Formats: sequence, C-alpha cells, structure tokens
Amino acid sequence: MASPAFERFRFSFFEDPDLPRNGLDMKALAALEGEERSRAEDMLLQYPPDTRA
Repeated sequence: MASPAFERFRFSFFEDPDLPRNGLDMKALAALEGEERSRAEDMLLQYPPDTRA
C-alpha cells in the first residue's frame, strides 16, 4: 500500500488536469523515502509530465 504522500504525488503526476498550472506536488515528492522515492524518480525519468517542456 502506498503512502498518502506517494498517492498525492502520483495524482499530481498522472491525473491532475491542471498539471501545467499547478505543477507537480513537490511537497509530497520531498516527503517520499526509500522505495517510494525511487519509484517517483523512475516515473519522472520515464514519463515526463508535460510534453511542452
């Protein structure tokens, strides 16, 4: 089961329709540790959230 911080980060990364305006949930990302931080880093590297960047 994922932590609340990981779920907030995942939502901001994949589901938030206002991602370009709101950006990623950096507080949630900073709160991640261990395996969840590694998973989040992999997501950032493999699936850039905004193709306009």
